Amino acid sequence: MPRTAHLTRSAMCAISVLALIGMANPAAARADVFGLCPHQRNLEDKIAACIQATKSTSYPWILQWVHRELARAQRERGELQEVIFSLERSLAAEEREEVQRELEALILSLTQSEKLRMRAATGHQR
Repeated sequence: MPRTAHLTRSAMCAISVLALIGMANPAAARADVFGLCPHQRNLEDKIAACIQATKSTSYPWILQWVHRELARAQRERGELQEVIFSLERSLAAEEREEVQRELEALILSLTQSEKLRMRAATGHQR
């Protein structure tokens, strides 16, 4: 019995130490690619983390949100073609109405942006 109690106390101490480390440095506690993908503030780092996360799993439900996070970051950076590609990959993992609505809105936004850019380019050429 004393040996079992000692092992249990040792395990509890180890868990407590790990919890304290996590509380002391929360950024390090979620420093894996899945944590960096949605929480990274720098767009370049966020996109890199999301791309790495897509390569780190084959679970469709994880791929869905990783591709959506990637699409949001790409949209902020103005890469609308890449946004569409990322959302299509998210849809390929599982078709959901909310993702379809987001994709449709982005396609509309892309179409309008392309039309405006084409008009501006045509106006400058005259």
